[in-house]
Amino acid sequence: MLAPNPQDTAASVRRIAWPVIGEHLLQTLVGVVDMAVVGRLGSAEVAGIGAATQLVALVISAVAALSVGATVLVARSTGARDPRAAGHVTQQALLAGLLLGTVLAVVGGVFADEMIRVLGADEAVVREGGRYLRINALAWVPLVLMLVVGGALRGAGDARAPLRASVWMNVVNVTLAIPLAFGYLGLPALGVAGVALAAAVARAIGACLVLAIVLRNRQLTFERAGWRWNGAVQLRVLRIGVPTSVEQVLLSGGFLFYGAMVITLGTTVYAAQRISFQAINLAFMPAMGFGTAATTLTGQHLGAGRPDLAALATRSALRQCLLLMVGTGVLCAAGAPLLMRLFSTDPEVIRLGTQALPVLALAQPFWAISSIYAGSLRGAGDSRFPMISTNLGMWVLRLPSAYLFGIVLGYGLPGVYLSSTIDAGARSLLTYLRYRTGNWRTREV
Repeated sequence: MLAPNPQDTAASVRRIAWPVIGEHLLQTLVGVVDMAVVGRLGSAEVAGIGAATQLVALVISAVAALSVGATVLVARSTGARDPRAAGHVTQQALLAGLLLGTVLAVVGGVFADEMIRVLGADEAVVREGGRYLRINALAWVPLVLMLVVGGALRGAGDARAPLRASVWMNVVNVTLAIPLAFGYLGLPALGVAGVALAAAVARAIGACLVLAIVLRNRQLTFERAGWRWNGAVQLRVLRIGVPTSVEQVLLSGGFLFYGAMVITLGTTVYAAQRISFQAINLAFMPAMGFGTAATTLTGQHLGAGRPDLAALATRSALRQCLLLMVGTGVLCAAGAPLLMRLFSTDPEVIRLGTQALPVLALAQPFWAISSIYAGSLRGAGDSRFPMISTNLGMWVLRLPSAYLFGIVLGYGLPGVYLSSTIDAGARSLLTYLRYRTGNWRTREV
């Protein structure tokens, strides 16, 4: 819903941001629960599921073309009070999502071991990671559909519906993961396979729930003809979404190299890296939530012809996000030992993660700035510049500096993590300067 006057903008930002934070938190919690359960099985299992999770992130990145494209176009249509156009975009994005999800699931299921092996993992990690990935791929079609529908609903201003579906998804995952992993309640002890099966079932149920919700949304009018493939609408979705997808795929590819670099330091170091990354992902949630709010409200306000309110929404999102990100960074740094113990009982993994996590937390304020300005640019339809700045940060700054500090100079995991702050600082400056030009105010989508 659009803010009727500037004074209500901060409340509108919160109405979108907090449900998105909750949704991403619950989506991440599937991986967190899996990591916590597997952490009791051994370092090879932790490293295997960590490698597989990176590949799942690559799948999610590929879907960004549809999810972000749907968010921006639905937001513009909602701002212009055209529910029929918003519904048609959603239908076309779902058709494309069904096709993309099927292709990704087949590739993931057939080549699971090879995909883990290419990261440089040893055979024990390949065995466990491949087992997890092969079963997890069974739910990639529901995962893609859930992400696409969530993007459309957020564009329409309904950020709470995906949150409700994620709540039930996590209830199912927690209920099944522990018994299937360890053989409780008369079930077989399947280890990593049981954790993967629980996640797959949970995502399938979440997708069914969110599909049922979107079909009842009043901001989206669905027509029978809308289920026929429409190349023109698909191109509009992709023109906005593909740069974001390329951005996220190359970013995830960078993280794969990042992980492969850490693997060379040993399986124990890699396990510490995957666990500490899971912890910082929780602290990163405000950037995702308020960045999405900036995208949605910028799109809606521009669709209504009010770039002044779009700018106000961006400023409000930035203030709130900065406050939260600084706070979460401090908590991660101060509570590093406790956070590591939540995911591992290995003393060496805990020690390594406790040393490295405070370094990783230094980047939090910079991630807030870059996420908000990049989100606002995407909402205006300028998704190419965030792609450029993200990949400059990852490939030109982060990876070379991680290799320099972590490997060449011998600072290990803390040295690798120092590169995150260098990357985040550069991205925050670049996106701010792009936003300051004001060209986003008159961009057509």
